[in-house]
Amino acid sequence: MNVLTEGSDKLLYEWLLRQSGKLYAKRAAEVEAALQSPEASRERGARLLRNYRRIIGELPGEKTPLNAKVTGVVEFEGYRVEKVIFESRPDHHVTAALYIPTAGRGPFPAVAMACGHSATGKAEAAYQSACALLALNGFVALNYDPISQGERHQLLKAPRNGTTTHCMLNVGSLLVGRSIVGYEAWDGIRSIDYLLSRDEVDETKPVGMTGNSGGGTQTTFLMALDERIGPAAPSCYTMRKQRKYETIGPADGCQHLPDEVALGIDMIDYTWMRAPKPTLVLAAEKDFFEFTSTRDAAAEASRLYAVLGEPEKTGLPAYDGKH
Repeated sequence: MNVLTEGSDKLLYEWLLRQSGKLYAKRAAEVEAALQSPEASRERGARLLRNYRRIIGELPGEKTPLNAKVTGVVEFEGYRVEKVIFESRPDHHVTAALYIPTAGRGPFPAVAMACGHSATGKAEAAYQSACALLALNGFVALNYDPISQGERHQLLKAPRNGTTTHCMLNVGSLLVGRSIVGYEAWDGIRSIDYLLSRDEVDETKPVGMTGNSGGGTQTTFLMALDERIGPAAPSCYTMRKQRKYETIGPADGCQHLPDEVALGIDMIDYTWMRAPKPTLVLAAEKDFFEFTSTRDAAAEASRLYAVLGEPEKTGLPAYDGKH
């Protein structure tokens, strides 16, 4: 006999929401205290970064040879695309497309572009267009496939690539002290290594990074981890984590880490960890990532950068469109 009333299947989730709400309320008070001075703001950012490095899980202790290969070249007017493969870890291959300007004088500044949750990965038309536009404007852009997307398949019999597979792989990763966030971040770190190994890239300049949706997720996590990243612009991802739980839920395994809530780490806190480096929050006003929540998070970043004396280095470019 079922002794629970209708709707009781949500009891645990609602309880967890209340617990996270209390923790994020505590975070709000800590933020107000930290924003009282540049010193307190910087101290909070440093503490957040230490906690983040701990909860992301074990990362490789050394960088192994990339063993990079170019498997093909496609020429376009003003730029060319090289089909690239390299090993972020031994026998762990990353497939990518490198967009290189053929007009102008190099070496050029570089941008890493992370893919969102498209099954086709770097072959998605929107990502190709964005990288082509970067190349036509004098940037070398590397668009790399995430785990279980594009040409990278981890679980061949998984029902879907991307989100479902990320959840399944994350369970196994957590059991051995790792995370899908960590795996994707290391792929991003080695992607930047590859970019900086190219003669066409100006290695004296910071690397830029951007990405939409799941690419915004990867940009958020990596921009706080790799100091070589200068300007960063995560798109269609940043909002209040508590509000995300209340609306679309926690999402798949690449979008959260154990203890983030307990440590009071919100999405915008990855911007705190790197402030005052240039960081734009890109958004769509009709996104299912609630725009009012995105605007609230971006406003906190604006307050932080103002306290640090560099308000021009952050902002919220948004357009009247969907995800």
